[in-house]
Amino acid sequence: MGKIEGYELKFETIKPAKQLEKSEKVGQGFLVMDDALYYSEQEVLSFLDVPFNSFESLCKQLTMHPNMEKIHLINIEDNMLHFHIEYKTRGTPIPHTHLYYNKKLNLINIR
Repeated sequence: MGKIEGYELKFETIKPAKQLEKSEKVGQGFLVMDDALYYSEQEVLSFLDVPFNSFESLCKQLTMHPNMEKIHLINIEDNMLHFHIEYKTRGTPIPHTHLYYNKKLNLINIR
């Protein structure tokens, strides 16, 4: 249920959200690391300030999203790790999304 308070619209949840792994999948959650990585694993490892398994965990976490169809590209550009991701819905397709992470795998908000 939504409430208007001043210039803000606030929502109260009716029930808690399902955990991602228990949600119905719409997208395939497809990732072939060798196809998606633009650089070699060694080059990605030398770019990151965290262990490579942290990078693999992030990739797995991204593929767990129920609407994630495919990670098309993982690239290093402008000192950021760039993920080019496609999502899918039951109706209209969601445009491709671009996520950027720093060397410590913190999400960078680019607008």
